[in-house]
Parts: sequence; structure tokens; C-alpha cells
Amino acid sequence: MSGNAFIRWLNDTFGLLLLALLLAFIVWVAAVFSADPNEECPAPRSIPLQVRGLREGHLLFENLPDNATIRLFAPRSVCQAMAASSNSVQAYIDLSTLEPGDHELAVTYEIAPNFEPVKVLGFAPEQVTLTLEEFATRIVPIELHLSGEPAPGYTAGATIISDSRVVISGTSTLVDRVAEAVVSLDISNAVEEINVTRAIQIMDADGEPVPGLEVEPTVVTIRQLIDRPGSFREVIVRVIYTGAPADGYRLTSITPTPQIVTLFANDPQLIRELPGFVETEPIDLTGATDDLELRLRLVLPEGVFVDGEQSVLVQIGIAAIESSITLSLPVELIGLAPGLDASLSPDTADVILSGPLPVLTGLQPLDVRVVLDLAGLLPGEYNLAPRIEIIPLGVTIDSILPGMIEVTIEEAPTPTPGLPVTPTPATTPAGPTPTPTETPF
Repeated sequence: MSGNAFIRWLNDTFGLLLLALLLAFIVWVAAVFSADPNEECPAPRSIPLQVRGLREGHLLFENLPDNATIRLFAPRSVCQAMAASSNSVQAYIDLSTLEPGDHELAVTYEIAPNFEPVKVLGFAPEQVTLTLEEFATRIVPIELHLSGEPAPGYTAGATIISDSRVVISGTSTLVDRVAEAVVSLDISNAVEEINVTRAIQIMDADGEPVPGLEVEPTVVTIRQLIDRPGSFREVIVRVIYTGAPADGYRLTSITPTPQIVTLFANDPQLIRELPGFVETEPIDLTGATDDLELRLRLVLPEGVFVDGEQSVLVQIGIAAIESSITLSLPVELIGLAPGLDASLSPDTADVILSGPLPVLTGLQPLDVRVVLDLAGLLPGEYNLAPRIEIIPLGVTIDSILPGMIEVTIEEAPTPTPGLPVTPTPATTPAGPTPTPTETPF
């Protein structure tokens, strides 16, 4: 066939060839889609709504939804793979750049890059409304409001309250409203000692309750002495101390034994003029880090005597301040069989720990480890829960994020003969990177 004849034949049949190729492509596409068709994933994915970046000293003052939903369109095989994975989709709000106040914040949705192709049809919520406030705490002395008078011939003696102060905490707006902490007791016509438990009322300057605060303690025990006539009088023991415990420690209790002593004098006027308590000699608590137990002498006015020993046993409680931190740690692999390589997604985890403040601030790089045990696992993909190893005593695990780590195990590449094998240097685990969180009192 001559060249001109071939060109004429090609011109006459080109359309038929193009049509045949197009039909073949359509048949191939139809075969692929019939095997793994695109479809809307069977049900909306329900995923936890995460809160990230809440800074120390801030409180999230709003009810946020626990979960978000997302509708996806993807090949059937991808829908099935995403349904089987716990971290294929994440939803979160980021508070790291927000200052206290009211905010409308968009919810961010992220699909893991190894799930493709995926189209997002819709998600809810698109944004949330929240309020950030500064966290505050105060120590407020407890005021006892006595009402009424004992029966004729009796007088009100010492009043013993199980706690002399209350710790309130919450948003700074509410804490600033507090004017006093009050307990009330009616002693009308009393002829004997009164022992009762009363709730502590947190009041503002107008005498109105202030709700929404954490209060510790919430109740106190009141012991009200009713004195009999004469030159004897029962009074409470008031322990005098100076200084404060070491940094990271707090005073938890001061308990004298006995808490009440009987005083007497030849002159009844001296007894009537007593203030209802007797003080001990002072004790210095500067730098204390542990409980103390010692005897302290009572300081008595001239002419007044104590019925019994002139000293009391005093027990002082000192405890470490509890706090919490967040550490961002690398995930360490153990138990991987020889000849295998493993890759992680993600390769770090956030661990929230709580415990005594001196212990937390003294954590060393190898005191806390995030470990993933791959012993006995063959090549493939796995979702495994990491294990936390903590050396210091008294530290507890509050949470670990994420709760599952995706691991891909593969055969290690075979070295090329004749080429030197460069050993991979061992990676020293990075030290814990603390992220401050809200510190309870």
C-alpha cells in the first residue's frame, strides 16, 4: 500500500478507532466503579469534639457538645476502612490564641491523609459559642453568727469550729463578688454544750448567696460551750504559729489535744474577763515539708491557772500541693521482631499527669515514657493503645491523647550486596515538655 493510500485509509478509519478507544475506556471505568462504587458512607460519623489549647488560668464557661457529626462521600472500600479506624476523622476547637471573653469559634474537621479520595458532604456543628474566664481562688475566713442568749444563769463559753477558713474557686467574676463566708448558730435558752453541723454560706456584699463556686469545705462542725456559774471556765486552745511551709507545700491542719482546757482563778472577775480562748507559745513553720507533733506551753494571764497540765500536744499537718501537667512525649517502640520496620501515626502523644507539685516540677527526661509493645506482630497495619511507664511515686495518669496509635509494620529493606550498611543512630527520647494546665487547690 502506497503512502497516499495509507493516509486515505487512516482518514477513513480514524473516527472508528477513536470510538473504539472511548468505548474501551468507558467499559474499564464501569468495571472499576462496579467493583468499588462511590457512595455516601452509610451513616454520619460521630466523633469526639476535642478542646485544644486551653491555657493555664482560663476556665471554659459554656456547655459544649461532646460529639460532632460529619457526612462523607467516598468509594465503598474507603468508607469501610474509615469506619474501622478510630482516628480517621478529628474535630476540634483551638483556644490557644483566645483571651477571656465571649467567642464564636469555628470547628475544624480533619481527615487523615491516608484515606483518599473522600468528599465532605456536610458536618455539624460548624461553629460553637463559648465564654472564657480567668480562674481565681481565694481563702475567706469563716464568720460565726451567734443569735439568742443561754438560759438565765448561764453564759456562752468558747465556740469551736472545725475550720476557720474556706477556700473558694471559680471564675474571677464570681470570686470577686464574695464578701464573706458565714455559718449561723442559735443558742437561745441553752443549758448545755451544743454540737451541730452547719453548711457554709458564701455571700456577696448585699447578703445574697453567690452560686457557681467550688467551696472546700462545704460544712463545718460547731461546738458551743455553755459555761456554768463560778470561778471555773472552759476555753478553747488557740495554737499560735509563724512562717509558712516550703514552696510546693501547704498547711492542712492544726489540732491541739485537748482542744478545750478548764481554767480557774481565785478572783471570778479574772475568769469572766477571759476572751474564750487561751493561746500557746508560738511555733515557727518556715520551710516545713512534713507533719509535726510536739508539745506547746499554754500562755496564761497572771492569776489564772489551768486544771491539769500547762501544755498541750499539737499535731500539724503539712502536705504537698497537688497539681497537673501535660507532657508531649515521643512514642517508643519495643518488641519489634528482627527484620521488620515500623512507622507510627502520630509518633507523639500528650500525657496528662497529676500529683504533688514538687514531684511534677522535678520530673526528669526518662521518668515518664510512652511505650508501644509490638511483640509478636507480623507485617500489617494495627491500631494499638500505648502504655505509660512512670517512675516517680505519687504521680497518676489522668489521660493520654490520642488513645490509639496507628502502626504500620513492613519488611525491612534488604541491604544491597557490596555496599556498607550505615547503622541508624539510636534516638534518645526527648524529655517531657510540660504544658501548664489548671492547678487545683
